[in-house]
Amino acid sequence: MPYHPGSPYGGQGYDTADPTVGDIHQWDIWAGRERPWQNYGIMGGRFVSEFGIPAFPDIRTVDYWLDGNQSERWAQSKLMAQHNRAGAHERRFAVVMNENFRLTGDFETHIYNTQIMQSEAISLAYRMWRREWRGKGKEYCAGALVWQLNDCWPVTSWSLADYFLRPKPVYYTIARELKPISVGIFRTVVKNRDNDRPLQFYEFGAFQSISASIEVWGTNSTLKAQALTLELRCFDLQSDWTYAQTQQVTLYPNQSTELLDIPCPCPPRKEVEIDNCTTTSHSVIVQVRLLDTDTSEAVARYVDWPQPYRYIDFPDPELKLAIDGEQVTVTVGKPIKALVLSLDGEGESQWSDNALDVVPGDPQVVTVRGLAGRNLRAAYMGKEKPT
Repeated sequence: MPYHPGSPYGGQGYDTADPTVGDIHQWDIWAGRERPWQNYGIMGGRFVSEFGIPAFPDIRTVDYWLDGNQSERWAQSKLMAQHNRAGAHERRFAVVMNENFRLTGDFETHIYNTQIMQSEAISLAYRMWRREWRGKGKEYCAGALVWQLNDCWPVTSWSLADYFLRPKPVYYTIARELKPISVGIFRTVVKNRDNDRPLQFYEFGAFQSISASIEVWGTNSTLKAQALTLELRCFDLQSDWTYAQTQQVTLYPNQSTELLDIPCPCPPRKEVEIDNCTTTSHSVIVQVRLLDTDTSEAVARYVDWPQPYRYIDFPDPELKLAIDGEQVTVTVGKPIKALVLSLDGEGESQWSDNALDVVPGDPQVVTVRGLAGRNLRAAYMGKEKPT
């Protein structure tokens, strides 16, 4: 039987890193060159057959392997190291967490932050690589397989659901990115000098951010064109300024469609106090929705936040959770980032969606099985410990 090389395979001379032939494994974010996760969009290939970023599992799973040993209940303890599948995880976590999140000594906050890091990174990869299926003759990326689905023992790993099949936030964000119709935003921040930081990062030190632009696209994996209404809304975290625009769009079948490429809307300088060199878009949240033209129901939505997250002073979102049977309606007075809902007690629960970005005027409804009179708990950026 003739030998056939396995995955990854492709490229002249079996160059397994060639993004234009065959498939690739993309480990230069978590491992390898350790690039920022924001670079996933330019690090794809014809087919990405392996990539991922690890995160801690559910806190109940951590407590299971600790088995009551409170002296080891901290991020860098011996038991945490024993229950971590990633080599050199201490240094790699330190780099990516320090770049994007505020340092913390609180264990539950650290767990939440690793989960949001994984969720943001992997969902970005799917969003950007789906964009690269651009139509006939421009099928630059045909798909991706994330490493990995679940665990065979209680551990910190790349999994989307842990040993007890408790989903991490990334499970839900990937599911949203893989719906037949999705929408995305990419923000490019213009700086006064070139540097090697992610394009999305605002700079406030030796480098300054002088402007920003946003690109918006939709993805349609159905075989029919979709006529929809695009709604763009912006909110400022430091003032009451808002912005909105709508337009009619058509998503072409079985491809992505570019919809907008505009300067990022932002408040006039007189409404905020900021260094004259820095664009006021650094505190602007941008939401895009694709709406059914007949019912005005949201077919797809996405919210883009300024980065890195460690610079954001998250406001009180004025969160309200209304329960009706197994349905939970989420409303906010201010934008909320990475809302993770859970239930108190030891019983399991199943959520239809989670890890939500919610903005004023766009309530979101999720279904939960296992409520049975238990209390809802909420964690989000700015209040990472669930209460």
